[in-house]
Amino acid sequence: MNITELFKDALTYPIQDWTKFFVLGVFFVVVSLSQILSPFRIVSNPIVNIICFILFVVVGLILLGYLLSVIKETISDPSAIIPNFDFVKNFISGIKVIIVAIIYMIIPVLITVILVAITGVFAFLSPLMVLYTQDSLMMAPALIGGAVVSIAIVAIIALIVFVIFGLLGIIGLAVLAETDSIGKAVNFVKVFKKIGEIGWANYILFLIVFVVIAIVISLISSMILKIFGIICGFAGPFAFVVIFIGIFIVTLIFDTFSNVFHSRAIGLIYNESKNN
Repeated sequence: MNITELFKDALTYPIQDWTKFFVLGVFFVVVSLSQILSPFRIVSNPIVNIICFILFVVVGLILLGYLLSVIKETISDPSAIIPNFDFVKNFISGIKVIIVAIIYMIIPVLITVILVAITGVFAFLSPLMVLYTQDSLMMAPALIGGAVVSIAIVAIIALIVFVIFGLLGIIGLAVLAETDSIGKAVNFVKVFKKIGEIGWANYILFLIVFVVIAIVISLISSMILKIFGIICGFAGPFAFVVIFIGIFIVTLIFDTFSNVFHSRAIGLIYNESKNN
């Protein structure tokens, strides 16, 4: 499957079953309940905040697990339609997704912390802060230069490390979907080899198009919210209702579409490893 066919499939996949699409959309609305209710004073109630937080965690994990099942179904049968919900299984899978995400995030964070220690960033910053409070910062050009060099080195290497683990993490998620194994999903060597089977050039091209489409969807969502914001200016006492409707529509439709599209696309690019 070439890139054009892959994204054509991924973009049409979410709307193959409108019933499941809107059921999934309701779950996204529930997860975003705090944001949707933000125009109303009800969210200032601590009890409401606690309820929203619990719903965010529980339903959020179910959604993560469900989106993982979209990847899984795509890998096992690319012709399959949007999968059914299995709330218990989705919830457990959601926890696994969080664990894998944390592992892929914590390693670059640790590497960054080690780099900060090795380059002595804090050793430069402490005296610089003292000089800043004394308005004597310009009296220590060597100190400033050393701090800039150290921070630049850490920033560049950290960026590279985060990008690498981000690239690995996407395919690691697909490995988790296929194998249901956290161990295999965080086996960086095998995940790296899997990307090699997909083809690095093919994978990078996929990511570029993937990001562009994600940005376009995000821009459309923002434009719709801005339109509702303009309408809000003429709505008078109903302004809060207009804002509520705008956020509700964007969450129900665009958040749902975007997330299902992402999962489908990841499953399809992962399948390329089987074709090469």
